[in-house]
Amino acid sequence: MEVLINSKTTCEHELELVVPASELEPRFEKYYKKYRRELAIPGFRKGRVPMKLIKKRFGESIEAEAIDEIINDFFKQALEERDIHPIGQPSLENIEYKEGEKLTVKISYETRPELELKKYEGFQLEKIVHEVTDEEIESRIEQLRERMAEFEEVEKPTDEDFVVTCDVELFGDDEQKEPEKRENMRLDLRDESMHPDLKAEILNMKVGDIREVELVYDSEEQEDELAEAETPTEPHVERMRVMLKKAERIVLPEVDEEFARKATEGKYDSVEALREDLRSRIAEFYEDRADEDLNKQIIDKIVDNNPVDVPESLVKMITDDLVEQVKQQYFGENFPEGFDVDHLREDMRPKAIRQAKWMFLREEILSRENITVEDEDVEAKAEEGAERLGIDKEQLITYYKQNSEAVDAIKNEKLFALLKAKSEIREVEGRENPGE
Repeated sequence: MEVLINSKTTCEHELELVVPASELEPRFEKYYKKYRRELAIPGFRKGRVPMKLIKKRFGESIEAEAIDEIINDFFKQALEERDIHPIGQPSLENIEYKEGEKLTVKISYETRPELELKKYEGFQLEKIVHEVTDEEIESRIEQLRERMAEFEEVEKPTDEDFVVTCDVELFGDDEQKEPEKRENMRLDLRDESMHPDLKAEILNMKVGDIREVELVYDSEEQEDELAEAETPTEPHVERMRVMLKKAERIVLPEVDEEFARKATEGKYDSVEALREDLRSRIAEFYEDRADEDLNKQIIDKIVDNNPVDVPESLVKMITDDLVEQVKQQYFGENFPEGFDVDHLREDMRPKAIRQAKWMFLREEILSRENITVEDEDVEAKAEEGAERLGIDKEQLITYYKQNSEAVDAIKNEKLFALLKAKSEIREVEGRENPGE
């Protein structure tokens, strides 16, 4: 057997097997004898059919089946002899064979890329720092008040500080068509996105009232068309029937000691302590965000400074995962009809390639720096989590040791801590919304 390897990149290869007829014949004979034992042809006893007849009638199909096994065996042998470890599923590209002659096979396969780390430390990074403001703290307190609000049921809403429950029937352009019904819709009259005419109508209703409402919408597109067209476009009109079923006044709690106790589940009993706790939490949020941003800067710089080929099968797998994440986040189980999934895959591909490159570079750095997770690392992480989450330390230790992803996260923390220690970090001011 002759083996030739043609490498397109450091991870994409084509292996050519050339098997001479002298090595094929014993394999073919093995298959012929196997079929001779099993074949039953009228006029001959089972297992006694002349070999010449078998080859004449079934030789082509028997040799084709034998060739499948021959290819698998010789390909496996070639990989073992050369210590090659494919990633993903190898692909049979071409077979050339004529009876009595050599067999030539080409098989493409992918492997881990060969890479040489050029630069992975000594970068200049920027860390975003944020000073928590009193306005942010008060905004968080207002959010807490909203979450702890009570609702007082009344006969009629008198201002925007109400939540109402309505049954709504929506009528389209076709008056003969059954209206679309939406029951028990809960509407916050403080919502600025609510149509002002609907809000005004509800403020003039009592519980049990039913009103016919017409809402006129002028979209931005319609406004642009109106400015350019000689004949004004018609605005969109939405007709509905609204029944007011319930009106509830929103009663926000006073910001006092009782509020502080409830908001912190008894942890603090003063408003000042609550504010300091919120300040600490907001600062922690920004610190975590800044740390994540530093990690991203490090990854980007390492990937940019260390060219590496990546297997297409891995890129495809990561792309599939990214597309699935988009589907689950925005659409649920299925994409809507007509959604261009191919376009989304193209958009996700550069990100998938970058993630694949980082996977291999990360492993190389971990190996070079001999970064591992020891028992003391797990114990330190568990102790931190136990205090922060209020969970028993020993339970967390058991969880970390049994969860490979958790161990990998600890390894990641050690890696980035090392890379940051070997980088120059300059603090810059930044102001971002801390989120909910």
